[in-house]
Amino acid sequence: MIIIKFILRTTCINSSVDDLTTNSLLEQHKNNFTSSNKLVNRISSQIKSCSKWNRIGETIVGKELNTHLNDLESITIIGIDTLYVVDRYNDKTRLQIFSNGSLVGRTLWNGLDSIVLIDENGTFYTSSHDGNIEHWSENRKEGKKINCQCNQCSRIWFDSEKQEFYIVERFRSRIIKCNINTNTTITIAGTIDIDGFSNKTLSYPYALYINDVKDIYITDVNNHRIQKWKQNATIGITIAGQTRKIDQSNTTLHRPYDIIVDTNDFIYIADMINHRILRWKEGESQGEIICGITGQSGNSTLHLNRPKSLAFGFEGNLYVADVGNKRVQRFTIDNSACLLPESESVGDHWSFLRQKFYASKVEQENSTKLGFGYNPLKDSSVCYTETCQRRDFGLPIFKFRYSIPLKGLCTNKLIPENVKVNCISSQDNNIETQIISTLYDLKENTKKAVDFSTSSILNRKYADSSFSYAYSREIHSMIDMLIKDNSTILLTSVNVTSTYLSIVESNSELSDEFRSVIEHIPCCDFNETVEKYIREFLIGYFGYTYIKDVQLGGIIKQKIIITHNDRIRLEQNGFNTSNETWLKDIAKNIFSFQKKLNQTKTHDQILINTFNRYSTKSNVMILGGKTSIQSLKDWYKSVPHSPIVMKIGISSISDLLTTHHFPTDSYINQKAILIQSVVDRYLSNPIYCYNQCTDTEHGICVDSGHFQFGVCKCKSGWTGFDCATPIYHYIDTVHSNISPIWNTKAGKNSNLTSIGYGKGQMPPNETISNIIDRNIYTKYTSFGSSSADVISRRSGLNTGFYMILNTSICIVTGFQFTTAISQPKRDPIMITLEGSNADNSSLTFGTSWTLIYNGSSGLEIDPGRGKVGSLQILNNSQPYRSYRMLVISKREIESGVHYSEFALYGHSCLPETHIQTRNIMTQTTSAYMRVTNDYPQPLILTTSTNMNMKDTFPSQTIEAGRTSPMSYISTGTEMCQSYFDIAYGSSTIKINMGQNKYVTDANLFGLKGQTEALLAPTKPFSKDTDYTFYFFGGPDVLPPLINSLIDANLPAITAYVSTNQFYFNLTNDIKLTIRQLDLTLQSIRCSYATLSPIHHQENNLQWNINMILNLNGKIFGSITYHYMSMDFNITLSNASMLTQAIVNISDLQVLSCTITQLFSLHGTS
Repeated sequence: MIIIKFILRTTCINSSVDDLTTNSLLEQHKNNFTSSNKLVNRISSQIKSCSKWNRIGETIVGKELNTHLNDLESITIIGIDTLYVVDRYNDKTRLQIFSNGSLVGRTLWNGLDSIVLIDENGTFYTSSHDGNIEHWSENRKEGKKINCQCNQCSRIWFDSEKQEFYIVERFRSRIIKCNINTNTTITIAGTIDIDGFSNKTLSYPYALYINDVKDIYITDVNNHRIQKWKQNATIGITIAGQTRKIDQSNTTLHRPYDIIVDTNDFIYIADMINHRILRWKEGESQGEIICGITGQSGNSTLHLNRPKSLAFGFEGNLYVADVGNKRVQRFTIDNSACLLPESESVGDHWSFLRQKFYASKVEQENSTKLGFGYNPLKDSSVCYTETCQRRDFGLPIFKFRYSIPLKGLCTNKLIPENVKVNCISSQDNNIETQIISTLYDLKENTKKAVDFSTSSILNRKYADSSFSYAYSREIHSMIDMLIKDNSTILLTSVNVTSTYLSIVESNSELSDEFRSVIEHIPCCDFNETVEKYIREFLIGYFGYTYIKDVQLGGIIKQKIIITHNDRIRLEQNGFNTSNETWLKDIAKNIFSFQKKLNQTKTHDQILINTFNRYSTKSNVMILGGKTSIQSLKDWYKSVPHSPIVMKIGISSISDLLTTHHFPTDSYINQKAILIQSVVDRYLSNPIYCYNQCTDTEHGICVDSGHFQFGVCKCKSGWTGFDCATPIYHYIDTVHSNISPIWNTKAGKNSNLTSIGYGKGQMPPNETISNIIDRNIYTKYTSFGSSSADVISRRSGLNTGFYMILNTSICIVTGFQFTTAISQPKRDPIMITLEGSNADNSSLTFGTSWTLIYNGSSGLEIDPGRGKVGSLQILNNSQPYRSYRMLVISKREIESGVHYSEFALYGHSCLPETHIQTRNIMTQTTSAYMRVTNDYPQPLILTTSTNMNMKDTFPSQTIEAGRTSPMSYISTGTEMCQSYFDIAYGSSTIKINMGQNKYVTDANLFGLKGQTEALLAPTKPFSKDTDYTFYFFGGPDVLPPLINSLIDANLPAITAYVSTNQFYFNLTNDIKLTIRQLDLTLQSIRCSYATLSPIHHQENNLQWNINMILNLNGKIFGSITYHYMSMDFNITLSNASMLTQAIVNISDLQVLSCTITQLFSLHGTS
């Protein structure tokens, strides 16, 4: 079967993304707060000479967080907390945005050329293979070409004042500057097309950084150095690394790929092959390692694997594109060594406030977090893992004066003034186990640790939006375990509360930082600037709630995870996992046994060991009190002296915006309303469903009501957490034609088995038909290369069968054996499975079969006699009519191999009419068809004008980037042309299905400039054949296909010419001989192409092709005129050639091309 695939393409780009995260403020506030008017990735004002970074990284984007990255290209930070990630797949670029610290990215654009710059407004610039630079913004459906070009540029930088682009042309070893007003281009660093290591040359420059005085810093990758070219300089100087010297010391670099420079002349370098980030003071001979381990690639929190790009957040945190691990790591800044007296702090007001905050954090390390801002959207109220999150506290809301705890007080925490302290007497706490198996269970568990004030309707709304799947790391992890892994989680704990603290708000003074931010809110119209201000400076630094009371104490806990497979194994070992009382009881005993608490009765140790074997158990966490305890009693006594925050009570920040706290601000009520409006929009995140339920044909996303998370409701035929898994239906094989075989290996010819007890035989009553008779008391036995009386390890191997499905052609995705009722030693253990669509007469040939599985039979663990083994799932998406199974190993030494039943499971079984329509006498044609939507929005297809069609493609909506289910189409039996139309938007495709002399093709008509081009169908007029159509979106889409053909064949052609001269006659008198081609994959690029049919003829189809080829390289040869010969070499530099040709396709194996015109070959010497 050959699939007919229709691909509808356009260059429209989705533009419905809110621009709410840029880093710009009202002009009148720029003196009060740091407001960058420079490009992104400028250094944060929080980064100082004395700054350090935590060497332990935190993954914020990557596959472990449900965000699969491909070939990471670059990362960019915009505003306070918005990360842009660029990666590539299949030579196309994707841009994702992670807003406000979200763990789940939104794809803004997909399928573009290289993204070389993202500016501070979130707009970006792309570079295409044809050299065009385009500017994309969120309100444009296509890029706008700018008045500059580049050759394979990797990075650009824009000087908005002078309207000039600084462009890195990596393959031409230079940096150029282009003025978009005058379209003038000059080389400002490097020497054009000279790859060198002198101070005048560069070798594969990749990234650049330009400071305020227009000095250029360049990563000179192949020279393993950083070069600095001062403005208008003619030579560069090496300021980091040593030219073409590599080792693992701190004095050298190894292929540096990215660079950022701060205002203190520190250079931050992504030292790729050394797997580290360096900070190098300009003028010094070596750098210092910020993160990574020199020369060691790895995936731990301490390691990096080929870091390629870096960026700094607004707070000074370092973000690294860890390419080899397909993740983005964040390393937190540490400015504890940078504390200065107030009088010495910088004059900028916001930097002053930030410095005070760092000092406050140091002073309050032992504080209770009372009066701090808090963002419950991103936090997790419960510590479910050993690395507890509970960290989304913001700046202090209140100004507290801390005092040493009074003697005899029930805590040694620093207690602020105006805080009420209640000591809670010791309780007799028991061990408790909570079972979490649903989202509701998880929500109820998280609510136990955070108390949302019920005095405000707003607070109740905040409670519903808290702990979002997209933002809270621990909730994200827990939901993945519950939904994706179908796990049950047992949380066993014992806890004690020692102290209750609450703020006396009427007597408490607001902090200077918080008061200053509120006073400077632009008031009082709600607009984009106001929203940016509140998001960045209020929500970003404080949160939208504050902590009004806390409970201190301690907790000991353990988490046990029971996956779906764990449950199966536990049930097989006699455990009743549906009995919650029993589960809780055994979890408590494991907890007690591990901590030697001996608080409950002792279970059978064998059962506990079995349970431990088939479940995942975390270490026991002790939070608060002494960790080296021997009994609960001792631990209870230690908790008051070293407590942790057990529970917090929070309230809305808007509740503080009153005339009591702001008596002189006449707009305070309006500001409270503005803040509530911004917070409402901030919390109104879209519901997230896994993979958005694949598409509307597979399922719909239904709000679960918890954690801003949705559950996929799958449509008929689909299952799984994202509705992407087809339901595995049992395939009825009872009446299938089945043939026993022996002495056969995968990919080799089959040998049929006969009746008997000897070599290559099967017993008369144990034949192949028994495996599909649904009777476990019958079986199929094969002796293979031995006879019935020979007991050996190889007896019965390389035997099996092939079957022809008589009712359908199916995609097989699973199989299942049933054991015979005796002799377990004969059970098959390892098998191969192959598929074929060849004619029945060809099924004995090995070339007819395609291997789709090589692995376990599902009987490795003996299920018993006459029992089914495990259902084995295989990765197959191709439908086949015939399947061949071969046994390649068995359980133990015995004579032969046997089994009782063999069942196939799969989906997309298409009707028997497909086979029937191959009857040439009825002159019918059939095929399979699916449509891929490459539009950035849903594609609505409507099928109409059905002429002599028995089965047509159904009308349907296909989501952006999705492919429709495969559909069977077939013609009627009337002797006339069969066709049907598919309408989409303003265009229509007419699909002709040929019978005998009738045409099989597709005619496309629609708006000018949007009419697709058609590549010839495979074997378009041969009978008894399905058809393959390929559709492309016009002259801008065909070049990638042609370029891929060039890439696939040019190296072989170049190698062939170097050893085999070839020639062709230009005229009857002139012969051209080519002896050598000096060409690379970038030497020949197609920038324009159209393809259109000339006319239809049976067994022959002619097409006109027009191409513009861009050429670079050298050609060596000779020209012969009669008996005179002259050698030549031609250098092609940015040459362009218009070619017109006729392509003839008459068979898969034959393609002829005649060049009819050759125009305008420029750029040769």
